[in-house]
Amino acid sequence: DVEWMRFLKYPLPAEIACLQRLIEEKQNALGDIASADASKTESIEQELTLLRAKLNSAINKHSFKLKTNTRTCNFKVTPHDDAPTALKMSAKFTQIPVNSSDAITGHKLQG
Repeated sequence: DVEWMRFLKYPLPAEIACLQRLIEEKQNALGDIASADASKTESIEQELTLLRAKLNSAINKHSFKLKTNTRTCNFKVTPHDDAPTALKMSAKFTQIPVNSSDAITGHKLQG
């Protein structure tokens, strides 16, 4: 069961985008280095560890948690049209309380 979900604020903050780009560059550099150069590989891995820690901190700073809502509903169902009685059933569902506002134009809000 999902108890909560973490959402990152939009648009993506420049700090996070920069850290992601730096991590990608370091990972590419790590892939380009020959495995024989252990000291350089270790140095880049340490830098990656620091960058990932900074990225996690920035994500926590620019994100929020939404707790889920769990509900149960009861209903009666007939297995087919000719069934003499209805069966009592229940269902449990979990929702994330998010409202998509794709269709809001705002023209009625202007007064």
